[in-house]
Amino acid sequence: EQDGSYTMDQIHYVQALKPIVDHSLIGKDKENELNDAQSKKFLSLLMALAYALQTRPDIAVYVNALQRVVKAPKVLHVRRLNALVRYAQRYPLGLRNPPLTRGRTLTIHSDSGFRKEDEDGIFVGKSMRGCNIMRIDALPKAGSQTKCHLLDWSCGLLKVVARSTFAAETQAMIAAIDSSLAVALTLHEIVHHPVS
Repeated sequence: EQDGSYTMDQIHYVQALKPIVDHSLIGKDKENELNDAQSKKFLSLLMALAYALQTRPDIAVYVNALQRVVKAPKVLHVRRLNALVRYAQRYPLGLRNPPLTRGRTLTIHSDSGFRKEDEDGIFVGKSMRGCNIMRIDALPKAGSQTKCHLLDWSCGLLKVVARSTFAAETQAMIAAIDSSLAVALTLHEIVHHPVS
């Protein structure tokens, strides 16, 4: 929602972020590694943008991917980070929870990405996973919109090695269900009473 009535002033926070401007990077090959001072600027801006993930789940997968290269960032990563900051500034978004009248349905959206080999052709089996947990007003009809509350989201590496896309998707689904069980129990206790 584009609205100025948010309790957390995340939109102004993101607008205040400054992309990295370093004239020594102009014309350099994208595979060149950054020096220490440039690496510190990269890490500082990346962590500042990561703070905005409290209300910007739409950029979480990109921030997570850039966090994986903080030990040896390259010119390419600075360009990607700057593009991500400009995107977040160009499209100011926040979370607004509209009132729900029958919001007792919990829906979980899970996905994963699998990469069998790294750049050197060595098997790594690392997978990214993400999930959204939402409470919706009622089960939507095909092609219609419904009100929802985004209650939780996550984005990160799977903690186990996956050897296929199917395994990565299954592990991501299991992790999403584990997260949603805690949310479902909390919602149950809010409506009824604490479970002994």
